[in-house]
Amino acid sequence: MKNISDLLRTGNLTPKERILFCIHDEINEMKTGVKSLTPSDLYALSSGWRPKDSYEAQEYNKYYNAWDVIQLLKIDVQTTYLNTIIDIRSMERVLAYLMYSKEPKNLLAGKGFDDEALREILRNTGLDYNLLLHRLTFDGLPSKVQKDILALEPDAETSTQYLEHEEKLYGILKDKNTLTKEEVSTLSDIIIDSIPWEYLNFVTDRGLNFMNILFNGYFASIPLVVFAEKLAKKLHIEYTDEDELKEKVAKVSNIQHELRTLIHDEIQGGLFFRDYAPLCNSATYETCSGADTKLPHHELMELWMKEKVKQRDFLRGYIDSGKLVLEDRQKELFTIRKYYKSITGESLYYLDEELSFVSDYKKQVEKLLVLGCLVTFIKMRPFLQYYAELLYFNVFLEKASKIFEIDLSFYGGTYTNVIKEETNLLNEQILIIAEKVEEGLYLKDDIRHHAEIYIHDMQISVDDIAPMTNHCLELAEKKIDESFRGWWGKM
Repeated sequence: MKNISDLLRTGNLTPKERILFCIHDEINEMKTGVKSLTPSDLYALSSGWRPKDSYEAQEYNKYYNAWDVIQLLKIDVQTTYLNTIIDIRSMERVLAYLMYSKEPKNLLAGKGFDDEALREILRNTGLDYNLLLHRLTFDGLPSKVQKDILALEPDAETSTQYLEHEEKLYGILKDKNTLTKEEVSTLSDIIIDSIPWEYLNFVTDRGLNFMNILFNGYFASIPLVVFAEKLAKKLHIEYTDEDELKEKVAKVSNIQHELRTLIHDEIQGGLFFRDYAPLCNSATYETCSGADTKLPHHELMELWMKEKVKQRDFLRGYIDSGKLVLEDRQKELFTIRKYYKSITGESLYYLDEELSFVSDYKKQVEKLLVLGCLVTFIKMRPFLQYYAELLYFNVFLEKASKIFEIDLSFYGGTYTNVIKEETNLLNEQILIIAEKVEEGLYLKDDIRHHAEIYIHDMQISVDDIAPMTNHCLELAEKKIDESFRGWWGKM
């Protein structure tokens, strides 16, 4: 701040400088609680000063009046903010009921939300195409073959991982006893890419050992800890038990590269011919569960592949005809995204054919309407309109900051930041309710093909809301524009 006393003595202050000094002092007090000007300085800048002519009076008054408009507008904006908070609090009563009910009932049914609620659910649910294809393949096999597959992998009926790995091995290794360099490289990539490296930062940020989790998994029938043992041997790492092995291997620098190199060398050395024959090349009956299969493994794999082609062609017929529609979707867990190829809810719901997976989906839609009505109810509440008006107040302040030559964004930023936080809490409550509703679907014995709920696409996104003016904001802009002879409208 300039030395006001010296400036006042020289008499060189313009009317604009005088009023801006006063306004800046007021803003500084709002931010820090401390005034930068003395009462005598303020008196000399304003009440104790007399303009020389009408031009100086007009110049001073246009800034004074504009600042007065902002002070009055702040009262209206604060009212808008309080109305927003009140509206959010009123919604929380409905959310609390649904969160704490054992079986949430659709209290909003028949209250004008039903049609949009159905559209909301159909837009944001569907069936995972890969899982559906997997289950149709399993269901299409004779019961004795199903039992053999479950002997190989007890979770094979509901989990796709084991057989998807074996399918990839089938595509490269079937009836082979040697591999080309390109095939070795492809297999190395397949195995290394099956490891969820995207979880690395997520897990380590929470104090967990990602490598401990990594080496607990499998690729097809190969325990990944086998690669940890081989890597330890290669790098001369000594250990006394498996836990110490995992801990020490986890500290290997550039672990992903080291692991891929090791896997490449193992495959090139005959891993799939020497130690772990894929199902497609295995003539044995033994399983890890101790219950032998009735058919040899290669016959089981052949039956699986033929049935999967059949079911893929079956689904492809509906997709090619446009009766079923595929789309790419994703789910988020914290910072991690999982991607899906999903059959859209709209195409499933309006498919007029008796198919088990279509019937299952329609049953679930009826149960999911409680969630659809809730989301629709929230999205139709006035708090989103109020938030848009608060955003416009921020736009207004950006322009006003140029006029008064000081940042005024703190006026509105506090309001919109609080509403963002409140909306995040609403979304967390919606997520809890969605999980409860989804859990109820999984407890229903008559549902075999469970719907995927893309709940993050149903939540409230204030980032997509555009600023919107209202009567008070329009009136304030009009008054300031008149004072500055159209300059405001050009900013």
